[in-house]
Amino acid sequence: MPSGRPDGTRDGASPRSVHADHRTPDHPPSFEPGARWQYSNTDYVLAGMVIRSMTGRSWAEEVRARILRPLRLARTLAPGDRPFLPRPHARNHQQFEPGGPMVDTTVAYLPFDRDADGSMISTTADVNRFFTALVRGELPAPAQLAETQRTIEIPREPGSPPGRRGGLGLYWTPLSRGGGYWEHGGSGFGCIVQPAVTPDGRAAVTVSLHSRPADLIDHALCDARDAEAR
Repeated sequence: MPSGRPDGTRDGASPRSVHADHRTPDHPPSFEPGARWQYSNTDYVLAGMVIRSMTGRSWAEEVRARILRPLRLARTLAPGDRPFLPRPHARNHQQFEPGGPMVDTTVAYLPFDRDADGSMISTTADVNRFFTALVRGELPAPAQLAETQRTIEIPREPGSPPGRRGGLGLYWTPLSRGGGYWEHGGSGFGCIVQPAVTPDGRAAVTVSLHSRPADLIDHALCDARDAEAR
């Protein structure tokens, strides 16, 4: 459940500064742990710090050993301070003012997140493979997977479907024709990436584009489920 710890990025701090200082911004909790939902990049940075404390290795090394290699996700990596993408890759573009030019922000965004809160680079195929393996129980133990899927209602955001619920790193989103899917997307300057997988892992889709892709995901997964039922 959400910790209630404030998100350092909301007051202008970078999550990686939290890691560098080995402390969190000096703010009181937003709420009691589990009382309500609030996304916090700081929580992910702290999780990375816990991993290093428990294993003696960085979160990126543990992810490579426990997830990327077993699942053969060869196109997924943590670039660290390297501000370049392996080719071929998509490009991000951002319009910073109405009527202004479209600015290529592909490289500009990369240095911002360099920690456990979102510094990994991947492909849509690798992301589909990861989420499929996750819901099928190929990664965490059943009890750990169940814990990530304990959800609470979250406030509706502009452009998102109604009825979304948040868990530990996973979101549950209802489909328009019944059922739903698990997901955890992200956004940057000029791009939005949204993965989605059905609970049984039989259908997965990852959409990468410049606007919210909820309708595309809904159509794709509903059609896939209907095709299986025929």
